[in-house]
Amino acid sequence: MTLVQFWTDEANHHEHAKTEAEQAIDRARGELAAARARRDAALQDIAAAQQAIARLRRELPRQDPPLVEADAQALRARIAELRDASGRRSFWSGAIAKAELDIEHAQAERDEHARELARARSALAQAEARVRASDAWFADASRTALRGPLAGLPDRASAKVAPGAAERLAAQQKLDQYFPSELKTAIDARRALGAAALTKLSEAADDARAHLAARLDQLGPEGKVERAVVAYEAAWGALAAFALGAEEQYDAALARYGLTAALPDAPAALQASMKTGALFTQGVAALGAEATRNTKVLEALDALLAVARARAAAGADDPRTIAASIEDEVELADAAKAGAFQAAADFRAGDKREIDAWQAGLSDEAFRGLVAFQDADEALGRLKDVSAAGLVTAAREAEEALVQALADAAKAARATSFLRRTVAQRIDWLTQSSKVRDDNLFSLARGDG
Repeated sequence: MTLVQFWTDEANHHEHAKTEAEQAIDRARGELAAARARRDAALQDIAAAQQAIARLRRELPRQDPPLVEADAQALRARIAELRDASGRRSFWSGAIAKAELDIEHAQAERDEHARELARARSALAQAEARVRASDAWFADASRTALRGPLAGLPDRASAKVAPGAAERLAAQQKLDQYFPSELKTAIDARRALGAAALTKLSEAADDARAHLAARLDQLGPEGKVERAVVAYEAAWGALAAFALGAEEQYDAALARYGLTAALPDAPAALQASMKTGALFTQGVAALGAEATRNTKVLEALDALLAVARARAAAGADDPRTIAASIEDEVELADAAKAGAFQAAADFRAGDKREIDAWQAGLSDEAFRGLVAFQDADEALGRLKDVSAAGLVTAAREAEEALVQALADAAKAARATSFLRRTVAQRIDWLTQSSKVRDDNLFSLARGDG
């Protein structure tokens, strides 16, 4: 079942339940009108009986003894009529109170279903809008496969990022004129170091997300819905990002290769100074210290990630125990940070000057060409690793899981709502009955009705 189908069913359910509640209101109003009419008739009978009783009692003392017994019987009959009418008045007064309570509770139920109906219709509109917006992505009406160009994009990216691909090869050959392999390797490591912090933060976020998911599973149907929503939005977001941006990223990557290939040829003197001689020898030797610094920085980032993971794990059990639970990880992270700071200081002391002197002959244009090449490789590398079919499957499975979670939550919510209404109704009936208890006990004792 899709979200569109689920919210359609939910809207239909609440529409039907709202209609039933309105019909219950109409029935209760009819019962209320009938009960009021019968109570009013009983009140009229009471008034008539009371008048007759009063008249008979006025006349009894003035009558001759032979007539007293007959009139006494008439008086008793009138009193019986009065009590019978009083019983009917009490019964129909109770029926009126019950009908009024039934109307009140039916109106509350109708209003609740009206709110849920509005929510279901809003969610349905959003689900339908998402389907309409994504229609152009899919190759078939069942929405189980992406259309041809999108489906084949990972293979196209894989072909373009291959070492022998024409666009990449032309850019690579131009860079080889400027950058010796040792320096390109070091520059790749610098780029990786710059991306490492984001990678570690992403891993920490994933770890915290896993703890959150486990906790949400313990919170019942609503928690499982929240978890399913997070998973669905992530799967849908990945699919949407690929469908909406992959072709543009592909074209941009090829354009970056072209930008690099368009660099002017490197002068022979520059090529010689970059790949031979004292500057080359000293620069390559200094790269070892830079690599050591990079390794220490990565170790520090790993240690900080361990702290973040330990913090999330401790907080998942009890946030109050975090400080005591992560002491070892914090100590290791502090040591790793100190090592990174020392390696950076050692590198800056002399080796960086050797590398700077070696690189000084390279223009900013050459470095921009190298960055463009790296960007293209990175973009195409991401695209080639994407499974278009996997994205669709993941989104579909996440939607099915979300629908199941929503259905379970809706079922639980309906049961809870019914029980709450039932409890409130019973309490109101009990309260109303308690108000007339003494009068009813008297009538029961006297045998009225």
